[in-house]
Amino acid sequence: MNKITHDNLPEAIEILLAKVIGLEKRLDATIAPPQPEYVTLRQAKDMLLGTVTVGTIYNWKSQGRISAIKVGRKLLFKRTDTQQFHQDDQQDDMPF
Repeated sequence: MNKITHDNLPEAIEILLAKVIGLEKRLDATIAPPQPEYVTLRQAKDMLLGTVTVGTIYNWKSQGRISAIKVGRKLLFKRTDTQQFHQDDQQDDMPF
């Protein structure tokens, strides 16, 4: 359908609506839901691929190698800091 006229307007609207719905579905499939800014100790451990113990993370926090905040009784780690720490740690383990 190249030209929209009064006679084919309902059909044109249906085609347009179908295309919009298709685009919405594609966008929904590609956009990840937002992640919280802070993660718990257990989530931080999981982000570090479980290769470290909770005690090690506590030690790193005490040494200032990884930052955290305390909310009530919970220790929370900034997601971006934990991800960066993981990347830096992997680079340190490289043999070359």
